[in-house]
Amino acid sequence: MQRLLTAFVLVISLIFASPLFTSAYAQPLNGNQPQGQILVKFREGIPSNLVNALLLKNRATVADRIGTLDVLVLSVPQFQEAKIIGALSKSLIVEYAEADFLAEAFFTPNDPYFAANQWGLENTGQIIAGQQGTADADIDASSAWDVALGGGVKVAVLDTGVDQDHEDLSGKIFLQKNFTTSSSADDFYGHGTHVA
Repeated sequence: MQRLLTAFVLVISLIFASPLFTSAYAQPLNGNQPQGQILVKFREGIPSNLVNALLLKNRATVADRIGTLDVLVLSVPQFQEAKIIGALSKSLIVEYAEADFLAEAFFTPNDPYFAANQWGLENTGQIIAGQQGTADADIDASSAWDVALGGGVKVAVLDTGVDQDHEDLSGKIFLQKNFTTSSSADDFYGHGTHVA
């Protein structure tokens, strides 16, 4: 094997703005910002008595918890949401506080290879090359695009190199580091380019 692994740090700041994708971020639905409700995440390991004291001081009560994110849904006085978000955000025990929006995810790539040839991005159980996929055995790419689409996202890919002239990657490679004896960081096998 001519090369081992090559490490790349790619800036994928424009890749999702390419013509392969239709528009869209998750957008707040008209009129669907619950009044009197905000979201807050406290820093890890904060004692409950400190959390409770801060909530009491800001006239906030826990209405629900988003367990997978360890985020509290708080009931607060209507029309005081922004003021309370500001106060909570200044506290050293709060990681973040923000408005609660009901959003509609409507980002759908129009790339013909998106679902037809790749289980890893969004697996609905589709059949690819005669093999049945397993629903939701994927990286939830569509969900991720709804959260962070566009500029500023850096992705590190450790693989067999990258085709620097590939239409989706050209001009988006930020930094590269070759950990092999190869004189080039080009992808002679195609796998690294596919992954990137």
